[in-house]
Amino acid sequence: MISNIVNIAQHYRLYFAKCRVDSRIILYWNYPTSTEYNNRQYILDYRSKWNIKMFHDDECRFLTESVSDIYTLLHKIIYFINEVYLVDGGNVESSLIPLILEKEAYGDYKTAQKIIISDSKYDFQYVNYGYTVLESSRDDSKLVTRDNVISLLKEKNNIKSKIEIPSGLYPFIASLMGDRHRDIPKISGVGLSTILKMANRALENKAITENTIDIDMLTKIITPQYQDIFRKNYRCTSLDYQLKDVTPLDISKIKSQIIDKFDDRTLNQMNERYFIQCPLMLIDTKTDQTLGAYRDTTINWDKR
Repeated sequence: MISNIVNIAQHYRLYFAKCRVDSRIILYWNYPTSTEYNNRQYILDYRSKWNIKMFHDDECRFLTESVSDIYTLLHKIIYFINEVYLVDGGNVESSLIPLILEKEAYGDYKTAQKIIISDSKYDFQYVNYGYTVLESSRDDSKLVTRDNVISLLKEKNNIKSKIEIPSGLYPFIASLMGDRHRDIPKISGVGLSTILKMANRALENKAITENTIDIDMLTKIITPQYQDIFRKNYRCTSLDYQLKDVTPLDISKIKSQIIDKFDDRTLNQMNERYFIQCPLMLIDTKTDQTLGAYRDTTINWDKR
């Protein structure tokens, strides 16, 4: 399991190295599961039911216990791999990690191409922050952009509506649809077609604009009986609103996991001792790759 997780990152690094592109690969997750998620001040069960299903399922106890067993060793090993990182969000929703690191750790790389690989529609909102999003799928991966994100959402929900809504309202739409992985409840009786009509009517009436993110303005266009649940959902969906609840300590814990030890000798020793049957994929160090001659920089965020 450790070698497979490490080799996901190494696979990406090897691809970019062959393309002569300097890269940083960041695998991020919310594990071990937190009992004090920041978002639980709005939704008490935030990530609770899903985490129990994923990490405490009696039907696959061996697998869930194995993840716990490898956690510490996995982190220690990945520190030695050149520009590959595994970041645990702790109390912070893991999908905030790319934005937090971009602002707090990688501010000097403003021209870097930022790529997120994820199968969660929750992460599609990153198209509004200058990211390229690749929806990872076993059958058919798709590139998600500001131009097609709403169309892809309609396709996933088998909606034939011709209403076109700007991508800036994606967090509003997603918060009304809910998210089962995060235990964000769907608003009963309000489907995607209804949400699109609601948003389109508000745009036509100039109650909101294509880039409105203010929770008070958005709340006013919703039926009163659903306003309270919307406000809670939106605060647990919108990246901008969640960033407001991130503390300096949260940021420090996330940044502290960006550790570079660059020790190929130790990695080779680990391979020979622990990973003979499932070897770690080892790639030349940055110096050996002479990356100074590479043309671009790519930061690749992989949500696992």
